[in-house]
Amino acid sequence: MGLDLNNFKTVFDDNFGNDQSLNWSLWGARWGNSDQSSFGNGALTLTSSAWEGWKPVGFLQQPSGKSAGEGYGLFQFTGYANAGQGTGISFELWRADNVWLDPSKPNVATEMDLLETQGGRAFSTVHWYDSSWGNNDGQQSHTLNIDVSKSHTYALDWERGSLTYYIDGQEIYQDTTHAPLDAADGGSNEVMGAQVVNAQYGPTTPSVQLHITDMSYSTAVSGGTSTPTPTPTGSTQIGASASGPLAFQVEQSSSNAFSINVQKEVGATATMREFIDDHYVGTVVDNFKDGSVSGIAISTLAAGSHNITLTLDGNSNYATANFTVAASQSNSTASTPVFISGNHVATTLVSGQTLNDTGVQSTLTLPAAGGVTLNGNTVNNDDTFDLRTAMATTNWDGKSADLGAYLTSTTTNGGKDMQVLLHPQGGSASSLLATVSSVGQDAGAFLRFEQHALLR
Repeated sequence: MGLDLNNFKTVFDDNFGNDQSLNWSLWGARWGNSDQSSFGNGALTLTSSAWEGWKPVGFLQQPSGKSAGEGYGLFQFTGYANAGQGTGISFELWRADNVWLDPSKPNVATEMDLLETQGGRAFSTVHWYDSSWGNNDGQQSHTLNIDVSKSHTYALDWERGSLTYYIDGQEIYQDTTHAPLDAADGGSNEVMGAQVVNAQYGPTTPSVQLHITDMSYSTAVSGGTSTPTPTPTGSTQIGASASGPLAFQVEQSSSNAFSINVQKEVGATATMREFIDDHYVGTVVDNFKDGSVSGIAISTLAAGSHNITLTLDGNSNYATANFTVAASQSNSTASTPVFISGNHVATTLVSGQTLNDTGVQSTLTLPAAGGVTLNGNTVNNDDTFDLRTAMATTNWDGKSADLGAYLTSTTTNGGKDMQVLLHPQGGSASSLLATVSSVGQDAGAFLRFEQHALLR
């Protein structure tokens, strides 16, 4: 999905090519020596060097409190590095009350790095408090397959319930698990910053430089605010959101296909995002005029409790429906294979079911009873494996150091496929959680599976 800048209104845009000095009214926090920052050649250049002891250098909006900095919106950084550099450059968002890892809000992001380098590789990393991680630093990193010596624009669209990351306008990933609330929503804003730090680790050149050409912040353009009533259809309604600026029904046809029927008085093209059971599914762009109804497909739904949330126009309007699917209504059975060809699809599997996945960055919820088969390149396409239901059946203490006693792997089918085994008591007794096809000879497959697993 591409980034449409027409959906945003610029609040500020600092083009460093037009500056002679740092704008202190905007960038109130600064560190490093004066000779480590310079303007010229259309950019602000930050330099950390061996001859100055690799002293860090950078700047930030002043993190003076939760309402400082910026709330939900689009944050963009444009710049480049020198070829052959090792570690140290960073574009980042930092919590506005200057709290890094917040034990009162576990699993909620406080630091979001749009770009960082280590060992010559580039990453984007989200940090949150998690006591099971070393130094309580829970994190998820995404490798960026780009040449950082070329100019790129790194962008993060922060919305209520999601963090969507782009490079040069192309979506790279979305995190719907760790998105914080902004100050207006009862949380804390974020401040923008850039720095060169920790360049002494694995240096390949005598200095590390970050050339910054532009940094900007924009807010989403709001949609309408009228209050429609959902239009009935011929299908059976199994759930509905409350009446409001955005309203919808969850329905099931006679063939057991699920859909969402939406009514929204907007009168102009709008962007709608869909979340199923708190996982991002996809985006629909449509013209939700007075009285119009748009059908949005849902992936398979297992029997049990579910929730669906729709957001419209950058989350300026959102609605949630909570409902229960009876066993007789479920279209997810062991004999029903699941096919995923799109991206960001949330699917709950049942024991014995087979998944065929050719998309990327989907969330796959595995059942406690296990026995599922995963076809496709699931361990290499940034899929997330939700194992929380399965892990809840074990006596795992939540410590990463002990995880190896509860999750192991072996090979099957002549070594072609990998089996993930669950050990409920941490001993030798185990059950088959999943068979992952075609990765049995990949030594790093199980590690990647663990790295992309939701465990608690």
